[in-house]
Amino acid sequence: MSEMKKYLKTIKFEKYLDLLVTKLYGKRVLIYGAGLLFETAFKNYNFKGLNIIGISDKKFEDKNSPEKFYDIKTYKPNEIDKLNIDYILIAVKDYTSLSKILRKNYNIETIPLFKKPSIPAFKRCNIQHNIFVERNGLHGKKPKHFSDFQEKLLKLQYKLGRLDIPQIEFNLTTRCTLKCKHCSNFIPQVKPEEHCIISIEEFKIQLDNLLKAVSEIKNLLLIGGEPLLVRNIHEYLEYAASKKKVKRVWIVTNGTLLMNDNLLNTANKYKNKLTIWVSNYSKNPELDTILKHNELLKQINDAKLDYDYVQDLTWGYTSPLNTEKLRDDTKQYFEDCSNHCVAVFGGKIYVCPRAGIFDIKNIYKPEKDEIINLNTETNPNILRKKLKSFYSREGFSACKYCTVLKDREHDRILPAQQIK
Repeated sequence: MSEMKKYLKTIKFEKYLDLLVTKLYGKRVLIYGAGLLFETAFKNYNFKGLNIIGISDKKFEDKNSPEKFYDIKTYKPNEIDKLNIDYILIAVKDYTSLSKILRKNYNIETIPLFKKPSIPAFKRCNIQHNIFVERNGLHGKKPKHFSDFQEKLLKLQYKLGRLDIPQIEFNLTTRCTLKCKHCSNFIPQVKPEEHCIISIEEFKIQLDNLLKAVSEIKNLLLIGGEPLLVRNIHEYLEYAASKKKVKRVWIVTNGTLLMNDNLLNTANKYKNKLTIWVSNYSKNPELDTILKHNELLKQINDAKLDYDYVQDLTWGYTSPLNTEKLRDDTKQYFEDCSNHCVAVFGGKIYVCPRAGIFDIKNIYKPEKDEIINLNTETNPNILRKKLKSFYSREGFSACKYCTVLKDREHDRILPAQQIK
C-alpha cells in the first residue's frame, strides 16, 4: 500500500467523504489542489456524490497545462472569482493557512478535503503540547537533547497517570506602561477598579498548591500588563525558580522599563533556568522615546542572561473587545484556535488570558470546571482531578465571544500601535 493510501486510511477519509457528500448536496464545489494526495483519493474513492465543477492549482497557470484533470475542468487561481461556486474544497494536508488566503481573496467558504480526525482535548492540549515543548522548547528556544527513548518513556508515564503543565502564565499585574490598540489580551480595556494584582504571598500559595498536584511545570511565565512594574518581581522569580518541579521561568517585558538591581542579582542566581522575553517594538516610530531596548539588552548581555528578542517583529490584528455572543458551539473553534496559553488571573486558572479578561470584564460567566481557584483548592488529589478535567474540555464559554480566528485572516500590522 502506498504512503498516500495509508494516510487516507489513517484519517478515515471514506467516512469523512460521505459526510461531505451529505453536507454539500446540491452545492457547486471547486477542488483546490491537484497534487498526488488528491490523485490518490480520486482514483480510490467515489466522488460522484459531489457536484465538482472544476479544479484549480497554481500548476495550471502554465500555458501548456491540460484543460482537464481526470476529466475535471481545470482553472487557474486567478479565474476562481469568475466562477459561480458555493464552496472550495482544499485538497492538501496542511490546509489552515491556505484556507485563510482563499477565503480572503475570493470570499468563498472553504472546507478541507482531507481533514484529520479530532484528537481528544487532553491529548492535544496537554500530552502533545508537553512532548512538543520537550522537543522544540517554547518560542523557538531549543531545549537540551530529547531522545526518542526519552519521548517513549514520557509517553508511557503519561499513560500511567503522570500530569505535567507544559506552559502556564502568571499575570502578576494587569497594569501596563503602554496602551496598545491591538493588545491581544485587551489589557488597555481593564478599568482602574478592575485591575488584578497578585501579591507575593498569594503567588506562593497558588504555586505551592499547583506544584503539589503535578509532576512538573515545564514553562512558567511571569507576565502582565508589564511585570517589571512589580518592584519586588525578584521575589516571584526567586520563589518560582527555586522550585525543582519548575523547569524554566520566563519574564515577559515590553522593553519600556529596566531591571532593578534586586532582579538582576536574582536573575544571575537562576540564569540556568531563566529567559527574559523582550518584545521588540522598535519598528514602531511612535515608541522611540519610550522604549529602553538598548539599555535593557545591555543589562541582559552584561549579566550573560538568556533572552528572546525577535527581529522585525510584526503583530497580529486584534478586533475591538467584543461583548456579544458570536457562537453557541465552541468545540471546533477551540480546536482550530490551538491556543495553549493557560493563564492565571487573581489566583484562578483560565484556558487563556482572554478568558481571564472576559471574566474580569463580566462578559461571560465561566462554567464550574472552566476555571480552577488555586487560592482555595489545597487538596492535591482534588486539584489534580480538576486539572485533568480542565485539560479534557472540548470547548470553553469564553470561546463564544472570541474573534481570534477571524483576526488571524488579517494582514500583519505594525506592533504596539498606541490608543490615541
